[in-house]
Amino acid sequence: MFRQHEAIAKLLLDDDPATVELTKEQLLAGGAKNVADLLELMAGASGRLAKILRELVTEIEVTDARQQFTKTCSSISSLDDLEEICWLLAKVFLPGISLPRYRGVLDEWADEMRHRSQIFNSEAEQLGFLTDFFGNYLGFRGNSDDYYSIRNSLLPCVIDSRRGIPTSLALIYLFVGKRAGIEITGVDLPGHFLVRYQGQLFDPFEGGRIMRHRDCLKALRDKKDGSLATISVAVSPKVILAHILSNLLYILEHEEHQEYRGMVSNWLSLVKDS
Repeated sequence: MFRQHEAIAKLLLDDDPATVELTKEQLLAGGAKNVADLLELMAGASGRLAKILRELVTEIEVTDARQQFTKTCSSISSLDDLEEICWLLAKVFLPGISLPRYRGVLDEWADEMRHRSQIFNSEAEQLGFLTDFFGNYLGFRGNSDDYYSIRNSLLPCVIDSRRGIPTSLALIYLFVGKRAGIEITGVDLPGHFLVRYQGQLFDPFEGGRIMRHRDCLKALRDKKDGSLATISVAVSPKVILAHILSNLLYILEHEEHQEYRGMVSNWLSLVKDS
């Protein structure tokens, strides 16, 4: 804990810009260990001081998220690992975001999913469960109108808008299913991404539309890859992360986000090389 909160506040409000910048640099150098104290200071602050403290906390959290992502992205091996790294990605691209609320939303959906899954009356109801729950009840589907938006790759944005790209939409199915104790796995098709539940394939981009194997095989043939293994093997969390980063890098290369391109490219290399 800072021993002299009032002194820190005074330095941050000093009339000398050099003094203010030096104080900021010292607080930033302390990293994540300073966040709790900065938040305590911010609780009693207003105006310019509150703004400065908020910016400091945000910069520390973003820097810490980048470092944590770099440190862990090559070693993820479970859905829990994948979810945690998706939250880190959100903190990097959405500075200042409050993640507990979004975790809570997934928890609530999982509770509802668990409840609904217990009242099946027929095999047909089981077959259409994911379509009904995610596509109709929650309203998730592909963002065809703004496909190449960075927001389509960020979990909180997908939760808010109920729109995304195939991989990010699949994440909602996987993470909610995991919480509900319902096994849903990813299926990687060339140029597309599906999910599997009880042996049945679903397309999250099309509102959870049921996919027949013959449809998938046709897609494989169209892409000159007729291998059944492509639709029969569950995709690992690391492969899913590589898809997320590849999509993000493609978007960044077509927008003015030079400061992010090298970072995401490095992360993708770490994941692919591990």
